[in-house]
Amino acid sequence: MKPILTLLLTLLMCKIGLTQTNNKLNAKIAELKEAGINTTVVYYKYCVGSKPRIQDPLMPCEVEKIRYLMWQQNGKSWVQRFDECKDHERQPMRTKLLDFTKARFKTIITDSIPAPEFEKNGINEEFEIVVKSSHYCDHVFLFKTDDREYMQAIYEPYIYKKSSHNRANTHYKHNMRSPLKTLVELIKKEPYINQF
Repeated sequence: MKPILTLLLTLLMCKIGLTQTNNKLNAKIAELKEAGINTTVVYYKYCVGSKPRIQDPLMPCEVEKIRYLMWQQNGKSWVQRFDECKDHERQPMRTKLLDFTKARFKTIITDSIPAPEFEKNGINEEFEIVVKSSHYCDHVFLFKTDDREYMQAIYEPYIYKKSSHNRANTHYKHNMRSPLKTLVELIKKEPYINQF
C-alpha cells in the first residue's frame, strides 16, 4: 500500500509543478500579446527516465518542469525561464536563434528528422533503436503565432546517425541540411538555457 501512495503523491506533485509552470508561462505570453508581441517560441526538453534537477542546495524545491520562453521586442531577443520553484527575470539571448526561426519558419514547421533507415542491397531497411541508456530527451519547440501553434520534437541522435554496420543512413544528408539540426545547435549554444 505504501508504494502506491508514494507513486500517487509523486504523480500529483509532478502535475502540480507542471500546472504552476504553465500558468506562469501562459500569463507571460498573454502579457506579451497585450504589448503587441504575438509570436513566441517555447522550448523545453522532454525527458524519459531522468531525475529532477535540484535548483539550489539551500532551496528545498526540486525543479521538475522547466520551460523557456523566447521572443523579440524592440529589436532585441529575450529568453525567460519558467519553473515551479521561483520566478526568473528575462535575459538577453546570445544567439540568432529567433532570427533564424523567423527566416526559415515555414521549413522549420514542416520539416522532420526521421528515424534512420539503412540501405541493404539497394533496399531501405528500417533501423531498430536499441536503447542502452536509462533515459533520453527530445528537444521540444512550440512556435506560437497570432492564430496557430506548431510543435517540433527533435530526437538529437537521429540527426547524426550516419551509418550502421557499413550501411548508410538514407536520411543522413537530409538531416545534415535540415533547419531542425541548426535549431538544436543554436539552442545548445544559448548560455542561459544551458547553465542549469
